[in-house]
Amino acid sequence: DPDEYQAIFSPYKAEFKRRDGDISTHTQMSLSPGHNIEIRKVKLTNHSNENKRLEITSYLEVVADSHMAELSHPAFNKLFIESEFINEHNIFLSKRRSGKTGEKLYLMHTVKTDRKLLKKVEYENDRMKFIGRNNSPQNPIAVTAGIPLSNQAGFCNDPIMSIRVTINIPAGQTASVSFITGVCESRAEAIKISEELDNDFRIDDVFEKFKLQSEIELKYLEI
Repeated sequence: DPDEYQAIFSPYKAEFKRRDGDISTHTQMSLSPGHNIEIRKVKLTNHSNENKRLEITSYLEVVADSHMAELSHPAFNKLFIESEFINEHNIFLSKRRSGKTGEKLYLMHTVKTDRKLLKKVEYENDRMKFIGRNNSPQNPIAVTAGIPLSNQAGFCNDPIMSIRVTINIPAGQTASVSFITGVCESRAEAIKISEELDNDFRIDDVFEKFKLQSEIELKYLEI
C-alpha cells in the first residue's frame, strides 16, 4: 500500500497523487479537444539524497471493437488484432483485420518524457508474456520480476499494448512521463499526433485547451 494516496476529480481532468517511500507520483489524465486521444501524464519526484533509476511501464488490453462485440465473443474477437511498433517514433499501433468496408481505424499508444532514456523503449504485445502464469494485471511478472519486454509485435491470440521507459531522476528532482493513447485513421495520422506532442509544453497546452473547452460547455449548459 502507498504511504500517501489522494484522488481528485474535476470536469476536465482526473488526478491521482501517491507516495511510495522516497518517490511521489502525480498522475493527471485528460483528453484532447483536437484529436481522439487520452493523455496520462505522470510526474515522479525523487525525495531522497541519491539518484533513482526507474522503469515506468504501461499496460492496456486491445479490443478495437464495440463493447457488445467484446462481451459476446472476447476470445474470438482478439484473433483479428494485428500490431506493429514504429521504432523511430516509439509508437505502438494495433488494428483489426476486418471485412467491413471502410473500417480502417488504428489504436495508437506512445510515450513521451522530458528525460534522456537510459535505454531504448521496450514494448510487449503478448499478455501471457507480460502477466505470467497464475498472475494478474495487479502483479505482472514483467514488473515484479523485472523481466525485459520482448519487443515483439504482429499477431497474438491475446494482445496487449505495453510500453516501458527507463529513466534516471537525480536527488530532489522531478521527471515527467506521458502516455498517449487514442484512435486514428491511418499510420500517418498517428505519427503526426506523436510529433505534435513531442515535448512537455505541447502536452500541457492540450490539458489547458481541454480545460477551456470543458468550462465553455459547462457555461453553455448553465451548470
